[in-house]
Amino acid sequence: SHDRGSCRAIVVSHTYSVNPSNCLVGRPDLCICVSDYMKKNFQKINPKTNLTAIHNAVSSKWIRSKVESTGIVRDGIVGRSNTLNLIKYSNKFTDWFCNTDFGKPLTMEYLGGGSLINEARAHAELKSNINSIDFKGNVESEVVRFNLMSSWEVFLYDINLPEGTSMSVLESLALGVPVICSDKPGNNEIIYSGKNGYLFRDLNQAASIVKDMFENGKIEQ
Repeated sequence: SHDRGSCRAIVVSHTYSVNPSNCLVGRPDLCICVSDYMKKNFQKINPKTNLTAIHNAVSSKWIRSKVESTGIVRDGIVGRSNTLNLIKYSNKFTDWFCNTDFGKPLTMEYLGGGSLINEARAHAELKSNINSIDFKGNVESEVVRFNLMSSWEVFLYDINLPEGTSMSVLESLALGVPVICSDKPGNNEIIYSGKNGYLFRDLNQAASIVKDMFENGKIEQ
């Protein structure tokens, strides 16, 4: 409501929501969305707003500078990193992971806090079976976080709803960790199956991809 004079207003929106009220950006001179899918849907809700799409990005050199033990991969340790909320977490994923035979026992290091962290920890403790999940909560130290991530055999990422573009997926790619993630916008704009990672349509396909990777060192196309 304030007169900004000759100053231009540019809004960068990193978060996509299926709730239209969360996608209203007003009338800045430009709104930058972090995926093409996000831009397309924002345009429907903000038809008179000037929008463009620029994917999130990370500095591989900077991230790798934080890693103290380059090249050390821990056998049987996989991981993922995200806020535990209704967009990115479900108990269904924990049930699937703990009870699926991937060809060898796995432990998942799950980084991230959020409103569902206590529920997730309690559920994982009950469901621990063939495999287990260690919910580590927020890891504030970038050195600790990137060293953990760099040692994972696989970054395994399943989300319930579309999002912008995941920073943790980009960080994993920068660290050279194989990314296996659900085929949902906008992560399917940065992951090209068989080239820089693998996309799965459901958890059954995800299990086959992970098992093939461990058995063959690559995914059978």
